[in-house]
Parts: sequence; structure tokens; C-alpha cells
Amino acid sequence: GVCDLEGMERDVRIPQRLTDGRNDPLDVAHSWLASFDESNPNLVCVYLDRPIVLAALRVWNYAKTPERGAKEFHLYLDDNLVYAGTLGRYRASLGEDHHQTFLFTEEENLALLEREHVPRSGEADPAEVLYTNDNRVVKGKAERRAVELGPRPTTSVLEL
Repeated sequence: GVCDLEGMERDVRIPQRLTDGRNDPLDVAHSWLASFDESNPNLVCVYLDRPIVLAALRVWNYAKTPERGAKEFHLYLDDNLVYAGTLGRYRASLGEDHHQTFLFTEEENLALLEREHVPRSGEADPAEVLYTNDNRVVKGKAERRAVELGPRPTTSVLEL
């Protein structure tokens, strides 16, 4: 976390806050903030003492400065990739309970309760751009992807 950086040793945004039971994304005393290094991504592992049945997982993204929240997100269960995508930024307009839910059940009542919080395919940050390159869709920030892709391919660019 940022508490590992020089001069930040007393920062309260430590990994132990991820599971402290307080889910208020605006309360930094109950959140975790990690430095970002693209070559060394942050990894959070949760080990349980016994097998459990998991119906859903709720994730609250960092809210104090939404731009600093997590973006790329992979979720593994029992060493199997079950989700690879993005986490949405915290948006105050969605109210206090701004979390994202990953469902592992077909239980209808839970699905109805969480329907507004489940990430949907095709949802994108308004600053995102989709590129089609050799029949592959490449998604990312326009300015960053333009550099990574080099000269503009002969295919089209679609802004969302």
C-alpha cells in the first residue's frame, strides 16, 4: 500500500482495511490505497480456513479520489479465472452504497437485489475508446492506446 512509500509510513489506508467490515468508500480510515506500477500489479489474496459456498462478492472501489481507484480487475476462485474486466469508478451520483457485485448463483432474489450493482458487458468509462485492430477490439484510454498501437490502423475508431 501507499504506507510502504517513504514518508507515508503512518498512512491509515492499509490492506487490513479490505476486510474490516466497514464498507463506506468515503471513509479513508476503512479503505486501502496502493501505489500503482504497471509492471508489478497489486494482488489481493484471501484464504479461507474451510470450504464455503460463495453466492456473491461485493467490491467497493476507492472513493476519496475516484481517479485513483482500481481499474483493471481479475477475480480468481480456486485458481480459476472467473472475471477479467474493469471496476467502475466511484460515482457519488449512485449514492452511498456504490459497490459492484459479482454473482455466483442463479438465486433470483439475490440477483434482483443486486441487479444495479452487477457489471455488464459493454459498459465503459465515458473517456474510453474502442479500437478495432485486425478484427480484435482493443479498449482503453485514447491517448495511452494511440501510443501503444503506433500509427492508426486502417480500421475505424469508435468513440463511446
